[in-house]
Amino acid sequence: MLPFYAIARLAAASVADPLLVFWVGYFGEDAVAQILFIEYVRESLERRRCGLDTAGHTVASAQNFADGLRAIELGKYDVVVLGNSIPQEQRNSLAAAAKKARSATRVLVMYSDTVYHAELADALINTTATAEDLHRTVEYLMHRTP
Repeated sequence: MLPFYAIARLAAASVADPLLVFWVGYFGEDAVAQILFIEYVRESLERRRCGLDTAGHTVASAQNFADGLRAIELGKYDVVVLGNSIPQEQRNSLAAAAKKARSATRVLVMYSDTVYHAELADALINTTATAEDLHRTVEYLMHRTP
């Protein structure tokens, strides 16, 4: 069985101190996910995408709002990853579009400081997380029931 340890720091606009949440669980074999990774900074996108590719997932990417929205509408993704370089307003729109397009799609939000409207995300992960942390969080989302 695959051990899973992920740390997600949740912070809402009305909460002064962030809430630290630890997910610990054990899952079976790794699942191959269809992932859409939306990130506006090319270097960050390539680094994170490479880690997910290496883990065996199929990863599509978008580097702007219009391409991300088009990919969400046209594709069928298990997980949509929203990078921290996306402005909050656009991030909220992309998360809502992903859920509207396919209710089973999981939304993973990468953040560097504070997350507003965390209810739109199925999981949050800090930008300082390693490629292994990102992979394990995707695995967690893949085994989570809709």
